Amino acid sequence: MIKQEKTVSISGSLRYGWNTFKKHGWFLAGSFLATLLISFIAGNVGGSSLFGQMVGNIVSIVVSILIALGWTTVTLKFVKSETVSWKDFYTNYKLFWKYAGASIVYGLIVCGGLILLIVPGIIWALKYKMFSYLVVEKKMGIKAALRESAHITKGARWSLLGFIIVMGLINVVGFLALGVGLVITAPIVMIANAYIYKSLKEQTQ
Repeated sequence: MIKQEKTVSISGSLRYGWNTFKKHGWFLAGSFLATLLISFIAGNVGGSSLFGQMVGNIVSIVVSILIALGWTTVTLKFVKSETVSWKDFYTNYKLFWKYAGASIVYGLIVCGGLILLIVPGIIWALKYKMFSYLVVEKKMGIKAALRESAHITKGARWSLLGFIIVMGLINVVGFLALGVGLVITAPIVMIANAYIYKSLKEQTQ
């Protein structure tokens, strides 16, 4: 049986991300700045006491997950050429527990793999990378989303590594531009990532 190889177009995903940003720059830049501000505020909730710090940490984690859920929803709608609005950042709030659970399990899998001589962690990070889109788009549970991500990314994992490296470098450049560049690069990278998910899903039989 011939091993199926899938195409991961770094240039195509970046082009799509950039073209989307050109059309919806104010919305994307404004949304990114707003979520940064919300994250900052959430990160400063609570006092100096142990209890206050615990509450602050919980609030920060919950807000971070909701923001990630919102961006996953929004970028998916962009790559599906659907109309996007501010409310899309919170319309899928009912998926919070699924999304949070899958994120935690994914993190534990990757951390466990990194402890096992690093390479397994990298492989598993690539293998299960697309879980978030499956939770949002297909409303899948933790196990199903991770399993389907493994199926979607099969035959494209090392190409995905190249994609992640390039996207990371782009965000580094954005950060080095006094941090201001991230307002542009971060939304482009998130849209590019959603584009890769859509592309791999379409290539999967």
